[in-house]
Amino acid sequence: MHRCLQVPEIISLICIEISGDKPLAITSHTSLAALAQTCKFFQDPALDELWKAQSSLKPLLRCFPADALAKDKQGRLLFYRPLERRDWSRVLFYAPRIKVLTSKINTVTRQFPAPEYDFADISVWQMLAISKPPSLKHFLPNLRSLAWHESQDATSPFIILLLAPTVTHLDFWTKTTAAESPLLLSVVPSLHELCPLLEHIQLLGQTTPTGIRIVSEMVSQWNSLRQIDIDTLNPRALLHLANMPTLEILRIWGAYQLGEVRWTGDELFPVLRQLILRNPNMT
Repeated sequence: MHRCLQVPEIISLICIEISGDKPLAITSHTSLAALAQTCKFFQDPALDELWKAQSSLKPLLRCFPADALAKDKQGRLLFYRPLERRDWSRVLFYAPRIKVLTSKINTVTRQFPAPEYDFADISVWQMLAISKPPSLKHFLPNLRSLAWHESQDATSPFIILLLAPTVTHLDFWTKTTAAESPLLLSVVPSLHELCPLLEHIQLLGQTTPTGIRIVSEMVSQWNSLRQIDIDTLNPRALLHLANMPTLEILRIWGAYQLGEVRWTGDELFPVLRQLILRNPNMT
């Protein structure tokens, strides 16, 4: 082997080049999987790149033994027996490699498909929560970016499994039949402590007075956000954002009473480079 291929940084760059700008593509996965099997020296860098970005937890769940996990008649995954400590060995090997958990968007309609969290029965989430080893505080301990697209309120409590302190990019989309998702809203006040490094947050689907108040109070806890996408905020939260020295992108998609804000501060929105107000009321 050429000595250049013994430099870890060069191997990592090769893996990134193979992945290209489409890390979720099947062709990238095939090439990286083949590289990982070439020799031990390539294994970890190739597996790191292969697992780095995922659009679903299905590949990780399939690391559990085949006799423990299967599909029901609707095609959803189910655990068919209790999980034991040894059942987690492969999951513990791959889970720390996942840095991005997102959802593929339809390039024609620009809409997200049914949330990937619907691929499994609710009992799967319950089993993961109750059986994970104590050493695994967070299911994906090195996660950087999380997109959680809610379709059933029952899955909301299990987002806590994924909110690692390493998360810097967080997208919440709530599409439940209820006017608001009380379970998901209940985790919002703790985001500052759960994800202290958060720089980008998108929180949509919470438009009731209670939802607006809770989200606004959460936003007011932050001092280092770079981007925020939100339905609406109260005047106090918007003024807080206006005085935030790091905010570069602000998008407010719902109705908003701009006239209610009392603008105070030495320099408002000092580094803002993109502002979208979809339905502003200037009165």
